[in-house]
Amino acid sequence: MKKAIFALLFAAHCGFAAVPLTPNGEWRAAEDGYTVSVTPVKPSGRLETTFKAKPATCYLLTWESRIEAGGVPPQMRTCLEDGRRRYLYREAGPEWSRQGAYWFSDAEGTPLHLIFFFDSGATARGGVRNLAIRELPPEALTGNLFLDGDFESGCSEWQRNFAQPDFAAKRIAVPGFLSGQYSLELTLSPDRQAAIASGYMPVTPGKSAELRFWAKASESAVLDAVINVWSPYIHNGGHAHKRQGFRIDAEWRQYTLRYPLPDDFAAYPDLADRLARIQFIGEKKAGVKILLDDLEFYGSLE
Repeated sequence: MKKAIFALLFAAHCGFAAVPLTPNGEWRAAEDGYTVSVTPVKPSGRLETTFKAKPATCYLLTWESRIEAGGVPPQMRTCLEDGRRRYLYREAGPEWSRQGAYWFSDAEGTPLHLIFFFDSGATARGGVRNLAIRELPPEALTGNLFLDGDFESGCSEWQRNFAQPDFAAKRIAVPGFLSGQYSLELTLSPDRQAAIASGYMPVTPGKSAELRFWAKASESAVLDAVINVWSPYIHNGGHAHKRQGFRIDAEWRQYTLRYPLPDDFAAYPDLADRLARIQFIGEKKAGVKILLDDLEFYGSLE
């Protein structure tokens, strides 16, 4: 089921024409998509499009992006506007990498305005190509919702967690895992808790969400996993989440975090967005590297 859902959600763009985008500011149309060059005194402007949606429908947005910079690359920012405003902050390198995001339209089917841009102050060159927007059938939301939980396709669905100054993880070749060639390596720090966050994934209030992952560490360390229901628009009310620490050692082992989702919308208004994200937070410890692989997330288990 895992592989079947992955193939359904993130197959190469067969049968889907790339959604055209309108370049403004420093953005330019190119043979392989859209490119931009920015400096601290030359902001990027916007690369944008508007999509007419069906009411109360889940969509998967996919695209490819790349960023070249002399130092730490800035994040490519993406804004989703439909009467609400939601920002995506994604990591990318000089090679094209796949990106993806789930989006629920509202009850009125308000059109989606999608915008790509860099924050002012960045010095970088970047690009975007192959944007596709697909309506998801209900059965797609019952399977594994990670777009690249085994890290084999190069999809970048992880970002620095909240106020982290940099991205504490990287995709590396690890031939020793049970299957595949790549894992995600999280480097712990003695000064702060190294933390990363996934993109938002669909959940069903009143059912159970479950995270499954494999991990091992260069030496024993505690890694907290979090299933976090926090509105990507505006947080209100109580905080629906579950956080649990796992002792990771030198052997590959599978770990599971299960969270029965509440269905009290008055106490937890963020449930109405039907979105949750995963966070991994490492303890403060020098020189420790934790490998993650074969991640699965289910948002609608009985």
